[in-house]
Amino acid sequence: MGLSLRGSTSGAIDINPPAVAGDNAITLPASNGSANQFFKNSGTAGIVTHSSMVENSGKIGIGTNSPTDHLQILHTNAGGLTFKTTENHFAQITADSNRTGSNNHLLAIEGHWNGTPVAEIALQTGDDTTNKDNGEIIFRTSSENNLNASERLRISPVGAFGIAGANYGSSGQVLTSQGSSSAPTWAAATSSLSFYFFGRQDATNSIDTSTYTRVTNLGDAAINQGDSSIATWDESNGTLTIGASGGGYWFLNFGAGIDDISGGYVQVVIGKNGANDTQGTEISTYKRNVNDFNNYIVDCEVTTMVQLEAGDVVSGYVYWISGADASPQNTEQNRCHFLGYKMMT
Repeated sequence: MGLSLRGSTSGAIDINPPAVAGDNAITLPASNGSANQFFKNSGTAGIVTHSSMVENSGKIGIGTNSPTDHLQILHTNAGGLTFKTTENHFAQITADSNRTGSNNHLLAIEGHWNGTPVAEIALQTGDDTTNKDNGEIIFRTSSENNLNASERLRISPVGAFGIAGANYGSSGQVLTSQGSSSAPTWAAATSSLSFYFFGRQDATNSIDTSTYTRVTNLGDAAINQGDSSIATWDESNGTLTIGASGGGYWFLNFGAGIDDISGGYVQVVIGKNGANDTQGTEISTYKRNVNDFNNYIVDCEVTTMVQLEAGDVVSGYVYWISGADASPQNTEQNRCHFLGYKMMT
């Protein structure tokens, strides 16, 4: 049996019990509540109270009687929204809009600090306004309450990274930090081998005994790669001159061989700021002894890592002493070389 409420003229509202056995009771609230509130079960089933959720002119408010957006949640304690699935599925938030232009917002997630917008992630349309099938992501932060003018990062429809807007840099550029107070910028990549050189002898040197002699004529298979502000390599004279921006650590390797050494020794030296017949400041050296008096081709090699300064001139030198023939001896072309590169600071 149900309850029928009839109007003063016509029409009625019927309230019918459920078609199940047993009694059910609903207790209505003792007050009228506030405008636009919903009814809800209280903490005790069957006792109805007024919900904190309201509907006002098509807007839903939770915790507020005057929602200003389609859905507004107001709370005074820590909390938020949780989307949870109890099965093997994923939660999803979808924003679907038939925008007509490119680079238009589809969904914006904004962070406000006490009412002031300070950060935003925007999902927006791409550039294909015909098929409407591509999009991009915009990240914005505000430093002076100017969120719209503060785009920091953009991911284009093809996955390119734009810095401070649609600034995707040029092919081969790398993202370079400007420190904690400025945004990164695109810059030309710098190689860890910012300057490198190589030279092997293409003509012999005549080397006097007991004299440090610079090895020259290093033009065979010569390599001279890098900016002159870092260094210049003169293979003809066998000199590496450090440029204004070339100061720092360098890797160097020098080797040389001399024919017809009988007794004595051969010594190779990497020297700095010397001359043709003096090694200057000795950077690194190696000596190889010859213990008998047969004529030998004697070669030796030295490798080092050294800190050089702008203006330094580096060369490879040979020094030899013979226990027999002390007349000048020639270098062996295929055993004389000089190579090196500037290491990354």
